[in-house]
Amino acid sequence: MDANGNPSGELPLSGGWDITAAEGFGFAGDMVTENLTPGGKLAGYSDGELFRVLRYGLNQDGDLLAFMPLLPYAQLSDADTEAIIAYLRSQPPVEQPVTTGDKLTFVGAVFYGAGIFGTPDPGTASVTAPPEGITAEYGQYVAKFYALRTTLNKILMKSCSRSIL
Repeated sequence: MDANGNPSGELPLSGGWDITAAEGFGFAGDMVTENLTPGGKLAGYSDGELFRVLRYGLNQDGDLLAFMPLLPYAQLSDADTEAIIAYLRSQPPVEQPVTTGDKLTFVGAVFYGAGIFGTPDPGTASVTAPPEGITAEYGQYVAKFYALRTTLNKILMKSCSRSIL
């Protein structure tokens, strides 16, 4: 985060950015990006619990997170998900004074339940990436995550001057 509280596009992944407020959907509640360093909630999660967050969009208590299941991480292979967890664990801890997480208002919950923000991906028990190579199947797998990066960059570029991914 920069001095103005906007994504800077640089490490650490310390969170604290309210996506709903920045995008003009503050009436829906708060969706504040998590501190993805070991200095945030990540420290209290086991690797299995982090895997569940990425695959199913569920927190430690089994509650559905508002933003995570709208992203295609549920379709990421088991090995790639485990690699993301290892990467996040390797980052230096950073404290974030801002309260992070999802807290939808009644209107936000109604909009979310009606699918206005998209439909959560329920995830599957296990995902295997297609064999790496110049094939349509592998290209589709890679394109899903390129599309995710592109979408997130478009959102974030409204608040910062460069890409974070």
